[in-house]
Amino acid sequence: MSNDKRIFLHLGARGNLGPALELVLRRNPEINSKSGLTCPVEKVHKPVLRELMSGKHFAGETKVLEALGVSHGSSRVFISNQHAWASPPNVLDKGDVYPQATKKCTALATAFPTWHVVLMIEIMPIHELLLSFENEQLNKAIKATDWADLYEFSWSELVKNISQRMPSISIEIIPRTVVPYRLAPILELVSGLSFPDRLNNEYHLAFHMADPIGRKLLKGLLHRADYRGKHLPDAELRVVTQHFSPHHSSAEANALGLDSQTRELFDLSYQSDLEKLRGLERVRIWN
Repeated sequence: MSNDKRIFLHLGARGNLGPALELVLRRNPEINSKSGLTCPVEKVHKPVLRELMSGKHFAGETKVLEALGVSHGSSRVFISNQHAWASPPNVLDKGDVYPQATKKCTALATAFPTWHVVLMIEIMPIHELLLSFENEQLNKAIKATDWADLYEFSWSELVKNISQRMPSISIEIIPRTVVPYRLAPILELVSGLSFPDRLNNEYHLAFHMADPIGRKLLKGLLHRADYRGKHLPDAELRVVTQHFSPHHSSAEANALGLDSQTRELFDLSYQSDLEKLRGLERVRIWN
């Protein structure tokens, strides 16, 4: 395997990472030209990934790359498909969340034999994930599901299963609240470049996610003379993340049977799950 060729697959859980990276890359096109990074658009990569994960073979890696529009000289590829594991109505099936994720990821293992595959997964508490889709059919499934079944869902078990089935890949786990202030280093990972200055619109997502207090704090940081044009300190940004608005309102959650006590239990389970993820090999948890 040639370690200088890397393909980054942001699959599965819906979140902010894919749209945020795509936004920055769109507004900073020089990143692709300097890094040799190729980012196939959704209308191109979606049918290719769907066929690969269903078990179809493209008669070799070259054919797969051609179908994705990756040129021979490219050394890095980034693909983001938040519905690769399941379309919104099928995220929850008989109490199981993403039941086909391991199988679909495994099907990708043989598609890029000469590339180092890096799987990027954005994670969050299970109730936040399910509520973020705002899908009527999925909401009906949530209401019909015993919360105890949802409590059994484990990111660490899912990641461990994928890792065991795909021993040659690396896995990057990025908690949802980390994305806005880790966007630049994540982009450095994907592109292989170094960005000493603040990227154009790097903190756009943080503004979008923050409540009024968080936006005021972030605006103050961005206009401080000693921070202007640079990456903001992690310690300061962690304060801002305490003011991130959730994807949903309490009323919406309660209507689906996810009351405040249940949500608190899911939050505690999620924190425990993060610790288990930190103990897995070839898995990095972003803080």
